[in-house]
Amino acid sequence: MSGARGASAQERQAQDGVSPALEPEVAQWYAEKYYDVEDEVLRVFEPLETPILDRHIANGMRVLDAMMGRGRHALRYAGRGCAVWGNDLNPHMVALVGKAAEAAALSLTLTALDARDLRGIEDGAFDVSFAMYSSLGTIPGSAHRQRAMDEIARVTRQGGLVVIQAHNRLDTFFERDLLAAALRGQFLPREGMERGDILLDYHGLKDMRNHLYTPGELKESFERAGMRVVEEHYMDYANVRMIDGTFRKLQADGFVFVGKKA
Repeated sequence: MSGARGASAQERQAQDGVSPALEPEVAQWYAEKYYDVEDEVLRVFEPLETPILDRHIANGMRVLDAMMGRGRHALRYAGRGCAVWGNDLNPHMVALVGKAAEAAALSLTLTALDARDLRGIEDGAFDVSFAMYSSLGTIPGSAHRQRAMDEIARVTRQGGLVVIQAHNRLDTFFERDLLAAALRGQFLPREGMERGDILLDYHGLKDMRNHLYTPGELKESFERAGMRVVEEHYMDYANVRMIDGTFRKLQADGFVFVGKKA
């Protein structure tokens, strides 16, 4: 019986395209808990992904953090004089970012829009748009993830940049702790799930769902949204370093792609 309930939950998430972290009974708890969780991973991601954004975001640029979580990047670039629009579907998360911005005397626009439907934002409104820390992968269903990518591209100006970070599916086959889940996700996905989807208990949140991309899959998603990938960065989380070389696509725990809108 419990397996049937689990399958129904996954099917509903795939149909709706909504992460379990946004279920009403956990959304506020997750928003508050996320501050503690992200503090634990900042030592890894801050020195890896943030310098990539820094190279492309300059004072005065119009910037969209499309799935901002606690808003660490939105707040960072608001503090650097950018016109920042920070967005997250979890309204509790948005409220916490608003409090942080007020405490730091920072000005930015905050919304709780679905990344698949950024209504109210004009075409080409931003110079640089991004979704970091595998936030795009938390959207259940490939069609829903592509809609979000299409929307992020839509609101980015022609010649502007879109930066996406994702966790690497290929690396999980070499990780002892993730191998079983990776094999199930690749060859025996549960009903309502797709190849590359993974379910993990994440800091108290049961069955947290994320889609692990392959580099080719993410590149194709950029292209389908009318963008050309101009940079690929491969990250080793365990050793907090970037990876180069022939086997980087297999060795990397995750990657950041930068796409240019045609």
